[in-house]
Amino acid sequence: MPIAFVPRALPTTSSLLVLLAVGCRDRDPAATGESTTAVETSAGTGETGEPTTVPQTPELSMPAMDAEDVSVDTELCWTAVDEPGNVRYRVYVDGIELTQGKIGEDGFGETCTGPLALEFDRGYTWSVLAFRPSNPDLASPMSALWGFHTKWDGDSKVLFEDDFATDKGWTMTGKAEGGTWERGNPVPTEYGGTAAQPGDCFGGNDCMFTAQNQDADPEAEDVDAGTVTITSPPFDPSGSKSVTVSFARWFYRSDYDQTGAEFVVELLVPDDTAEGGEVAHVLEKLDNDAASLSAAVWTPVAYSACDVPYVPGTRLRVSVTNPEGLPDEVVEVVEAALDNVVVTGHRVTDDCQTGVGALCNPASPICDEGLLCCAQGVLNEGIFRCAPPVPAIDPANPGEPGAPLTGPLGCDAPDLAIDTTKMQMYFDTVNVGDNECTLLEMCVGGTGIRQLLRFDMYTVNAGSKDLELGVPSNHLDLYHYSACHEHYHFDGYARYALVDDAGEVVSPGHKQAFCLWDGGSWAWPQLQGWDTGSGSDTVYSCFNQGVQVGWYDEYYAELDCQWIDVTDTPPGDYMLRVEVNLPRQDMAVPALVERNYDNNMVEIPVTIPPQ
Repeated sequence: MPIAFVPRALPTTSSLLVLLAVGCRDRDPAATGESTTAVETSAGTGETGEPTTVPQTPELSMPAMDAEDVSVDTELCWTAVDEPGNVRYRVYVDGIELTQGKIGEDGFGETCTGPLALEFDRGYTWSVLAFRPSNPDLASPMSALWGFHTKWDGDSKVLFEDDFATDKGWTMTGKAEGGTWERGNPVPTEYGGTAAQPGDCFGGNDCMFTAQNQDADPEAEDVDAGTVTITSPPFDPSGSKSVTVSFARWFYRSDYDQTGAEFVVELLVPDDTAEGGEVAHVLEKLDNDAASLSAAVWTPVAYSACDVPYVPGTRLRVSVTNPEGLPDEVVEVVEAALDNVVVTGHRVTDDCQTGVGALCNPASPICDEGLLCCAQGVLNEGIFRCAPPVPAIDPANPGEPGAPLTGPLGCDAPDLAIDTTKMQMYFDTVNVGDNECTLLEMCVGGTGIRQLLRFDMYTVNAGSKDLELGVPSNHLDLYHYSACHEHYHFDGYARYALVDDAGEVVSPGHKQAFCLWDGGSWAWPQLQGWDTGSGSDTVYSCFNQGVQVGWYDEYYAELDCQWIDVTDTPPGDYMLRVEVNLPRQDMAVPALVERNYDNNMVEIPVTIPPQ
């Protein structure tokens, strides 16, 4: 349902999304192997009076090269080039340009970015080039590449992590007739109409999975007659007060209930007194219970290592078993996959107690009285901790900017809600050519004259805290590079469809890609947002993404792909379904953490007239 607003707030209520603008260039030539030197031109000026020479290369100034303990809200600064005429700057963090979307001209006009939202205890690289906005091809060579490392949060230290983008030395053992673990991109398979092996990793392009199924045959290389095991390199949890192990996993077993197929995650702790020199502590075990039968989706989970000695040389082991000796007539398909493994040591937080900060399971939380089991972080990574309830913003009485919030109590998180009060719809036609981005990115169903149902998209943050993503390189799993638009898109944030009376989709829309920013404030209309052209009270933009509590982002109907292609839809009455932050088909949870997911879908009546 749309969020309820009092009439006073309605004229200023909007949404929270803007597609990264066409024409932005989100690629670092140095990272792609392209030439970093612009086209040579002779000195002089063009018809506009602007110089036609290549600008000088900027020099970086702060943070200093290889700086340590940098603030997580730092800005990047460089020295202005001494050039006649108008010069702007392109800034790259970890090889991705900090594009400003539709905000003014492309690039930066000043010599600092303004504060950026970065992550704790993480290394970044950055570089800058200068260009002439009158002719963007007149660009300087890329500056030197500098690096810096952000400060520690005082509690959490990553002891081991692996997104499987590179080989970090896992050991593969076990005895089985098929299904040996391998790293890469799995080929999707189905068995009995259900996905057996995923077609995408949880994040990025690589993960660990139980063998590639040739020709998408689910029985070709699944785990057969034995156990296949992977064991991580050793890490050192000593000195930690508690340890959290988080990962995303996929486990499929067909429904023959007597086989004893298992998925087991263990910590292997060195112990000279034990047989084999180490003791296995089970963190998770999926077998013949109901949980294992519903685990064939990517599911992020986290476990605390309680009553476990924290000693150097500890390792993580993941085993998948399909027992030997099954009757010949039994066909048991067993598959598994693993991604985004993170082992974190905490110096202050105690995972194993029941007070504030303790790790908890939302399905059966064990927290002290009065505490809630709340998802942590910006992305859903399966980490839930006991936390006190906090108030959200009250739409009927938001108070003054900066004043304490007085709305309903809940977990401390953003709340993305679709607001339809300003949504307008209209029909339009476009002539689509063979090589247009709208066709290549599947925003339309074909070439030629297409009839479109255009509509505005408005989303608000009505939660208790900002949704803060920061620079795109903070969360690369959320983005993909668009070769057509030559910039990065936010993957799958919104989904549109036209549905009939039975709820069946008759005209699918594009799974739109957005950047999140402060379009304006619905709670405090006196504040200046990007929709006024000033942005003086904003915190977030396309290069430093997020949305403040009490603010919105807007995505106008006039923009590319903000439509449903209804060219082949029969005339009649339908519902326009708009959804935000829903899990993709192979995911158990939405990508972004919210305190409430019940307001993430709306349906609006639409009548398609005869053509």
